[in-house]
Amino acid sequence: MAEDGGEVPRRSGIAQQFRESSDYLQFIIATLPLARGGNAEAQFYIATAMRFCRREYRAYFWDTRADRRRTLEQGLQHAAVTFGYSMTDAKEIFAKCDALMQTDVSDFGNEEAWLAASAEGGYALAQVTYAQDLMLVQAAPLSDLPFASVYPQAGRREALEYLHRAVRSKDPAVLWEIGQMNWSGAQPDEESEVRRWAWVLMACTRGADCSAQAPWTRYVCRFDPHCQPHEGTVDLIRRMAGGDFWRIEQDARELSARLDANDWSHLGLPEP
Repeated sequence: MAEDGGEVPRRSGIAQQFRESSDYLQFIIATLPLARGGNAEAQFYIATAMRFCRREYRAYFWDTRADRRRTLEQGLQHAAVTFGYSMTDAKEIFAKCDALMQTDVSDFGNEEAWLAASAEGGYALAQVTYAQDLMLVQAAPLSDLPFASVYPQAGRREALEYLHRAVRSKDPAVLWEIGQMNWSGAQPDEESEVRRWAWVLMACTRGADCSAQAPWTRYVCRFDPHCQPHEGTVDLIRRMAGGDFWRIEQDARELSARLDANDWSHLGLPEP
């Protein structure tokens, strides 16, 4: 594990190319030389493209009953009648993933290996994502988790070591991801939920994409009939938290101050 994990600066060019890509197969082909040369950011975004298509394309365009791929038209029909699905998202997913999912990618390497290499190389977003995977394997060691066989011996300690390295980057996207999981492993309670939302709110205030068009906002609003077109992540947290929002704001301010002071031992993260 890289000793200086989390300190490697993000190279925004690759991240921007990923965000702007309308065809992930072409993105991967263009980025592979950098990844093979050891660029940890390139490795992370190749893994991210592969993971996105594995999850989203299969959800929209794989008919599990018939065990066959849906056409674009069939996928749109499926989205139209499935609660929580979006025809707009279906079109976007098809454009980004159809070519990749119909291509033999065995020469491209695999998602899990690229993610592990990026985390080892010190890329903070890869480290927190890898840590999430490790925690999920520990919490639910199911054989159908695609990454379970890649690091079956890894445990909670390794996950938390990566987590502690990642947070030192202070990357808002990393802070956001920290807020997406219950790192303690204990049954969630009111206090842990307040703290989790505080991490998300802190990420928003420090520059994470918390707009109305952010992926998480769009996802939640598929299921929330009260969402308004102008509402972003903070609006949704305020509504879901109700009377506890002031506590979330207070915790977020305290966390942010400790982060700025490099007070790593008082962020409330469990020790490895």
